[in-house]
Amino acid sequence: MSFSKPTIYISYSHEDVDRDSLDAFVNWLVELSNNELDVLYDDDLNPGRDLKEFMKKLYEVDASMIIMTPSYKRKVVNRTKGGVYTEYKYIYERYSEMEKKKKDGLQYDDFALIPILFSGTPESSVLDEFANLKYADFRNFKAIRDKRDELIVPDSIKTQFKPEMKKILAEIMTVNSHNSPIYKKHYEELFKFLFTDTKADWQTTSSNIQTIKEI
Repeated sequence: MSFSKPTIYISYSHEDVDRDSLDAFVNWLVELSNNELDVLYDDDLNPGRDLKEFMKKLYEVDASMIIMTPSYKRKVVNRTKGGVYTEYKYIYERYSEMEKKKKDGLQYDDFALIPILFSGTPESSVLDEFANLKYADFRNFKAIRDKRDELIVPDSIKTQFKPEMKKILAEIMTVNSHNSPIYKKHYEELFKFLFTDTKADWQTTSSNIQTIKEI
């Protein structure tokens, strides 16, 4: 993985998204992470940056969040040329590859796919490929602007959505830990002890038995 901090890529359609609410959603997610989360989405790109190169980061991030709206689903179903379909294709390819490696018992980089229903109905917005996946319903998530024209999330909205936001953060942080070199090194070592040397003397001491229990 190329990122040391937990990193998520936001994929959405400009056409019908409530941009104020999306920006507030992203800002609040980062705030809840104590600024430990890096968020990538095209609003951060400076003019002249290569969009295709930016989208290739989808193969490196810990998680990708799809903001499902009617426009997003329509562009995917119709394979409309442009950023939405390209991002979706990269995300789904990576997700499918990970699931196949899991099934085949092969080593893989962990990856979290997080579908968010942001507007429309399940029928109009939820992608068919994700019909069996649990998605988070954020259709009632709304931000407002105060007298200084600053975006704020009302307390009533925070109360409603904070538990779900914390679940999302926990998933991203867990994936980032799984992808760390330290975790992978220890995983390989402990896997060997648990499943290769199951009858070895290593397991007979009290300290090693406690290690197995912790695992």
